[in-house]
Amino acid sequence: MTIRSALAADVRADRVAAARRRARLRACNYRLAVLGTSVEDVVRHAGGLTVDLVLNGWDVTVLVADDTDARALDILGTDVLDLESALARPGRSPWPHVAVVAAELYERDDRLRDAMLETIDAGPTELVLWGDPWPVGSDHEIESVQHRLSGAAQAFKTHALHAAHCAHDSVSGIEGFRRRAVESTVPIGLTPPAPVSFIGGARVDGARASR
Repeated sequence: MTIRSALAADVRADRVAAARRRARLRACNYRLAVLGTSVEDVVRHAGGLTVDLVLNGWDVTVLVADDTDARALDILGTDVLDLESALARPGRSPWPHVAVVAAELYERDDRLRDAMLETIDAGPTELVLWGDPWPVGSDHEIESVQHRLSGAAQAFKTHALHAAHCAHDSVSGIEGFRRRAVESTVPIGLTPPAPVSFIGGARVDGARASR
């Protein structure tokens, strides 16, 4: 390891420790942890949910494998940590109320999976995943849920995608996730997909059909 890389590792470790101290001071707030394979991954799949929860007073921390260019996450209004540094320094900061995780990351990293299971056992942490596959061996019924982005969330997500060099991506008004089919204890704003009906031969989702 070079001197420069060693110093960078120390800086990341200090950021993890500082974030945990802040979490303890703000323990009364709802807390969301978002873990993705990359900045682009987080913005694409959970950027809108992240913005809406930040706007509603949640403390949101994003952990990614490479946090060297986190401008897109700054636009979303989140704290950003290096995932490897956080996993290498297990701590006892307040558990998140909700952990939103890339299923690919959850499946391939044993340390991450063990840490998530520990948080679920330690308190009322709700695990939400995007992507495939759902963890093998789960003994809970799984349900699909979605988050409808506010206008502000769509705007911020669009700017974040540009910053993440994904300007060609269009921003949908809905983000899809999966979770265990249990009653949520926190106001995260995830609901089952709206039922689909057909009016005059045209497909209409439940939200529009009910108007």
